[in-house]
Amino acid sequence: MTKEGVGFAALEGDRFVEAYMAMVKLPAGLNSPLHMKTANMFGLVVSGTIVNIKAGADDATGVMLNAGAYYKIPAGETHVSNCVSDVDCVTFLYQDGKFDFLPVKP
Repeated sequence: MTKEGVGFAALEGDRFVEAYMAMVKLPAGLNSPLHMKTANMFGLVVSGTIVNIKAGADDATGVMLNAGAYYKIPAGETHVSNCVSDVDCVTFLYQDGKFDFLPVKP
C-alpha cells in the first residue's frame, strides 16, 4: 500500500518565512526519521494517535496522544513523531518560528 506524505493546510503565516499555524495530517502508520526543529512546536491532536519520543529514550516512554491531547516539542529537541493509529493523525500545529525539518543521524 502506498502512503501519501505529510499534509499541511495553512491557517496563518507563511511556514517557510515566519511563525505559523496549520492543520497537519500524518498518514496512519507514519514513523518519522529522527529530526529536530529550530523553533518551539505546540500541537493539539484532532484525530488519530501520535507518539513523540525524544532521541535516546526507550520507545516504551512514549505517551499515546489521542484526540484532545496537547503536546510541546521544544526547539532543538531531537525526536521522532509517529502516527500509531489505523487512521490518519490530524493536529492543529503552531510553531513560533519558521518551519524546518533537520534530520539527525542516530
